[in-house]
Amino acid sequence: MSPGFLNRLLALNVEDQNALFDYFADLFDQTVRHAKANGTFDEGVTDIKALSVKLANAPNVVHIDRITGAETTHYNLAVEMPTQLISFAEADEVRRRKSGAFFENKKKGSFIMATESGRHTDAGTGRSYQTFAVWRPEGARTDYIHEDDLNERYRVVMPRAVRDWWTRRHAELPPTQIEELHIIGGAIIPLWQRLKTTRDAQLKVVRVTTDDGQRIVGTKIATERVWQVLRALGICRTLSDPKQIFTAIKDEADQVTLAGSLLLRQGHLYGKPTIELLGANPQQFEQLREIGLINEQINWKQLFFVPTDEEKGTTIITELLACYPVIGSANTDETNEEQPADTELETELPASTSCVIELEQWVIEPEEITELKKIQEQNKAAELSMASEQRSENPNDVLTTEPVNQPMFFTFGDSNETFQPKRKQSSRKTVEEQMAFDFFAMQSNDADDPAAA
Repeated sequence: MSPGFLNRLLALNVEDQNALFDYFADLFDQTVRHAKANGTFDEGVTDIKALSVKLANAPNVVHIDRITGAETTHYNLAVEMPTQLISFAEADEVRRRKSGAFFENKKKGSFIMATESGRHTDAGTGRSYQTFAVWRPEGARTDYIHEDDLNERYRVVMPRAVRDWWTRRHAELPPTQIEELHIIGGAIIPLWQRLKTTRDAQLKVVRVTTDDGQRIVGTKIATERVWQVLRALGICRTLSDPKQIFTAIKDEADQVTLAGSLLLRQGHLYGKPTIELLGANPQQFEQLREIGLINEQINWKQLFFVPTDEEKGTTIITELLACYPVIGSANTDETNEEQPADTELETELPASTSCVIELEQWVIEPEEITELKKIQEQNKAAELSMASEQRSENPNDVLTTEPVNQPMFFTFGDSNETFQPKRKQSSRKTVEEQMAFDFFAMQSNDADDPAAA
């Protein structure tokens, strides 16, 4: 805030100042809660406090640094937390105070209470949208929902239609609940980008102490992102049961490779998570439609999805696996145990199975190139025959049609050359030589004549 704005606040009455600061604090709390719910709030190292913390499975080493030997470990913890249940009276009080409303899910028939949380701006489109805080019998502000999703999936109902269901659900809930917590600890700094899996993902560093006194420090990984992170570290698992495949893809964002270059992964259809089939070619479209996959044309592309209903989805996956079985990974087994990503597997092939392949023998030239070469060979043969006929008719003719290899460069003054180029003699030099010759001849004549002496 600027000093000028704060000075104007001081000019207000005390009641107006308190109301304005209360509104600012409410907006600030809503922004923080929204960031925490979306996983974009960075609060440093957080201590997880719970009634009980136990290891659900033995720790598994998922990465070993080749240079230092430092290990990265995956911890699966069972955390017992107290439930903060919300009764119908408390939810109705919040509804009246914050101008909220009760909503019924159009498909499941369950109820929620939603209050306005604040307006936000989509960084991609620049469009402003409203979010709502969701209250359930399990707790207050359990999550946040987009206004479009709220209008599409829910309808407004009166409080009296919710009272009996909310009271019954509140009585069924236990006072404590066990949550599954995944932590990647050890040497995590070199793997930081791989742990994020997406560019805008936020990682939280947490500390926790188990009931037996073991202290664990690492990054907290959401349950639905566990296998995304492990797959980024090179860990794979082989799933063969259709129900396991359905749950792993829908809830844990895992991927399953099928025969025929097909891939089952988590996707989105109209803003909702679903199971998408990738890699289908046009020859397989009719078969996939007969199996029962949902076919949608989006951006002129044919996309196929598995229904999100567990019973229908499992049945369709079973028929799909009958045509395209699961392709297993070499470093996994049927027990789905995690293996270190940097384990080196050395396999040697027998000498009899190895052979040398020459690529030239595997290259097949196009028919056009082959025909062109044949025409060139025929033309060359015709030229040679014509040249031989000319030589037979004119044996003294030195001209031939055969090309003469010319040197790349010429050298002058080479003693080995048989041909010496003639140079033009200077006329002045010839005259001077003749005059010198005449002078010496005159001197010799004078010396021979005794009368002259």
